[in-house]
Amino acid sequence: MDLPRLVKLRLRSFKSFKSQELPISSLTMLIGRNASGKSNTLDALSLLALLSSDRTLTDLDRDDPEVAGLRGGLSGCTPFNQGSIDIGVTIDLGDGTNAILDIELDPQRFEVIRERLRFGGERSLTLIEAERHDVGSGLISAKVYSGRAPKAFSMPANRMVTFQAITRVPEDTKSRRLVVDVARRVIEVLSGIFILDPVPSSMRSYVRLGTPPDRTASSLSAQLHSLRSSPQLWGRLVDLVQNLVGARATDLTFAEGRFPEALSPVDVMVALKELGPDGEFLIPASTMSDGTLRYLAILTTLLVTQEADGRPQGTRTIVVEEIENGLFPDQASRILSLLREEAANQHITLITTTHSPALLDAVEPDDHEGIIVVRRDENSRSSLTPLVDHENYLQLVQAGRLGQEVARGSLTVAPSLTSTSRSVKDFIS
Repeated sequence: MDLPRLVKLRLRSFKSFKSQELPISSLTMLIGRNASGKSNTLDALSLLALLSSDRTLTDLDRDDPEVAGLRGGLSGCTPFNQGSIDIGVTIDLGDGTNAILDIELDPQRFEVIRERLRFGGERSLTLIEAERHDVGSGLISAKVYSGRAPKAFSMPANRMVTFQAITRVPEDTKSRRLVVDVARRVIEVLSGIFILDPVPSSMRSYVRLGTPPDRTASSLSAQLHSLRSSPQLWGRLVDLVQNLVGARATDLTFAEGRFPEALSPVDVMVALKELGPDGEFLIPASTMSDGTLRYLAILTTLLVTQEADGRPQGTRTIVVEEIENGLFPDQASRILSLLREEAANQHITLITTTHSPALLDAVEPDDHEGIIVVRRDENSRSSLTPLVDHENYLQLVQAGRLGQEVARGSLTVAPSLTSTSRSVKDFIS
C-alpha cells in the first residue's frame, strides 16, 4: 500500500500569490530569481505546519523562536498586507483516496473565516464545512458529516477546525469515525512539514542532549548523538559523510562537556575523524567547514526515522532552503543524488529551493516534473509553473544545458501548455 503524503499546495491568496498551485512530487525543486516568490511558498508550508499544532492564530504573530520561520507573522502573509489568507492542500492518503483541505484566515482578528475538509477519489464527500457568521464572537460554526444530516458544532475560531475535530467530534458512529480518522491523517501529514535552513554558525557550540531540532539546525550535535543509538542509521550516516568528504573521513564522534550551571545534563559537540599522515585526528564542529555542517544537518534531518520522532511512516515533508549553499558544484550534484536516494529510503517528500545550475544539470529527466519555475511579473504577482510546461523545455533537455540556460533566464512560459498536464516522457521519448 502507498503511504500518505502531501501532493498539492494551493495559494489562492497568500503574500505574492493569487490563484496558484504547487504540485508536489517526491522530489520538488523550486527555481527562480531572488524575490520571485520561492521563500513565500515555503512560508505557506510553514503556516500549515503551525496551524496543525496546538497554537492559536494569535500565537503565530508573536515573537516566538518556534514560529520565527514565518516571516512577518500571520499578518505578513496577506497579499500586499490586505485582505484574507486563503490556502489549501491535497493529501494522498495512500489508499486510493485524497483529503482536500481549504482554509481562509482573517489576519486582523486572528480567526478562521471558513474551512472545508473533503474526502474521496473521483467524487468527494464533504466531511467538515465551517464558516464564521458572527464576527467578534470568537466562534465558528462547523457542520460535520454524520450520515444523513450533518451535526453542528460551535468551536473557537482561533484554531484550525480540522485540528479541533480530532478531539471535539465524538466517534460514536461510522460516519463520525471517518471524519476523525481523515482529520487525524491530515494533521499527521501537515505537522510532518519541517523547514530546514541550516545556519553553520549556530552549529559550532556544545549542545545539551535532548535539545529538539529547529529550523537553523543549532541542535545538530544533539540530534546526531541520538542517531548513534541505531547502529544501522549511524553506519549509513558515516557512509554518506564519506561520500562527500572522501575516504580520509573515517568516523564521527563527540566531544563532551558540561554547562557550568547544569548538575547532570551532558553537552556534546560532533567531531569528524579524519586520517592524516600522522594518524587520525579530530575536526570538531567548531572548526568544520560551512558546507560540511550544512550537509550533516540535512542528512540528520532525513535520517530521523518515523520511529524516532513518533510519526507514522510516510508523513514527513522536509523542506531545505538553497541546498547547494557552501558546496562546490560537483559536491552539490552528488548531494542531490544521495538525498534523493535517502528520501526514498525513509519515505520522505523532499522540497528544496536552488540557484545552482550544476544542481539542475544533475537532475534526472524522470525528476523534471518536480522542477517548478517561480517567477514574479510586473504587477508583483508570483507564479508557479512546472518546468515541463515551458515552450523551450525539449530544446533545453536535448542540448544538455538545462542549468546554464535557467541561470541565463532563458525559460519562457508557453500559454498553450500551462493549462495542460503533460508527462516528461511525452518530451523525451
